[in-house]
Amino acid sequence: SDRPSSGLSEFHLPNSYQIDRGKFENDLRQFNLEAGVKLLENCLVNEIELAVGLQQHHKIVYTQGEGEQKKNKLIKARWVVDAMGRRRFLQRKLGLDKPNNENFSAVWFRVEGSFNVSDFVPSSEEKWHNRVPNKNRYYSTSHLCGQGYWIWIIPLSTDHTSIGIVARQDIHPLKKYYNYELACQWLQKNEPTLASYLQNKQPKDFRKMPKYSYSSKQVFSFQRWACTGEAGIFPDPLYSPGIDNIGFGNSLTAQMIELDLEGKLTQEKVQDANQFYLTYNDGITFNVQNAYNCLGNGMVMATKFLWDVVSGWTFSGLMMFNYIFLAQELRLKVQQINGKFFPLSYRMQRLFRDWADQSLHRVNFEFIDYLSIPFIDELRTRNLRANQTESEIINNDLAGLETVEELAQVIFRLALEDTRPDMLPKISSIPWLNAWGISLDVSKWQADGLFEPKSTPRSLDLIQQQIWEAIGR
Repeated sequence: SDRPSSGLSEFHLPNSYQIDRGKFENDLRQFNLEAGVKLLENCLVNEIELAVGLQQHHKIVYTQGEGEQKKNKLIKARWVVDAMGRRRFLQRKLGLDKPNNENFSAVWFRVEGSFNVSDFVPSSEEKWHNRVPNKNRYYSTSHLCGQGYWIWIIPLSTDHTSIGIVARQDIHPLKKYYNYELACQWLQKNEPTLASYLQNKQPKDFRKMPKYSYSSKQVFSFQRWACTGEAGIFPDPLYSPGIDNIGFGNSLTAQMIELDLEGKLTQEKVQDANQFYLTYNDGITFNVQNAYNCLGNGMVMATKFLWDVVSGWTFSGLMMFNYIFLAQELRLKVQQINGKFFPLSYRMQRLFRDWADQSLHRVNFEFIDYLSIPFIDELRTRNLRANQTESEIINNDLAGLETVEELAQVIFRLALEDTRPDMLPKISSIPWLNAWGISLDVSKWQADGLFEPKSTPRSLDLIQQQIWEAIGR
């Protein structure tokens, strides 16, 4: 109960759900059958011979069945979409896969029974329990964070619980927890309360994934092939961005197949899809994995989380809910606005990393209900809404850019209070800064133009007051 935490005190619309992946995939199979899709099951792809010309068909060589029933077969197709996961068949065949990031690994397992983090804290700690009443923490993924690692606790509808360890390898090498026995020992050292709930329990399964993160040079081709999901890229499990990537990748692939069947697919469209998809993935990966530098400091990580939430709902959320990523002309208009955000985001990620390194632990909090912060709730309501007009999308994007610019300056002042309180009076005396010049390196302030803002000054009072109230000041 003495650990700071961030989350929600109550449920908000639109609804979100915990989905049992195994049951979900079985349902998807059934949906495809009902839609008339022919499924070839119990198959193993051995080779994909890609067509040389646009009028030719690809050839997929595969085996079906087992033992004496095993047969070699061949099928031809106009399009090939590799969805074979981490086998990354086409990526490796064509030499398009980029090396895995060696610094991040994960293990996970399922155990029988429910693990409600509310039960980890004695009922006598009424203040802690009242922050999220009715033991509602159970219905979300709980993240237990420490220096260089985080643990997930996910309730499953089958009365099982999924538990995962995700960590930086330079701090927590995989060899310390690569099987269940070692994982329990590691948890006993780093998360003893959780470890106590695992006593005398045996896992239903145990998986490990070393060096899980990777990217690609190309995932879509004018030659009518594509790689979707983990067959192409995988950023990081923190924040679950892989689900967004699957949505982007599948939607773009389906659009290209549709355009091809209409005779409208162009090299430019495919190139644009690759550029968008891979740039988005690599940016998300950089931002998410920067969190591993901050996980050991609750104040820094909570503030970074607020920044990431606001950034995501400002740009990604608006884009997803309105399918902007499929409308190239509109997306280019939006990117003219968003283009200003990315250098600011990079600078803020650097700030969080330096803050975690230099923190004097002068600033603390107990609990942040991030949707109780009015400007964040308003932004979410405004942007996570479908069927917006082009004018609404542009205006909301502009408003979002102003919000992140103001939030960056408020966070900068908070970081200074925690790391360089001697410099805070100087910064506090200047009501409006150049957010794109923010850093904790005082020697670079002048050269980076911190005191030479290009935008029209605005009051920071509203956002600062709301952030201050959220952290209990």
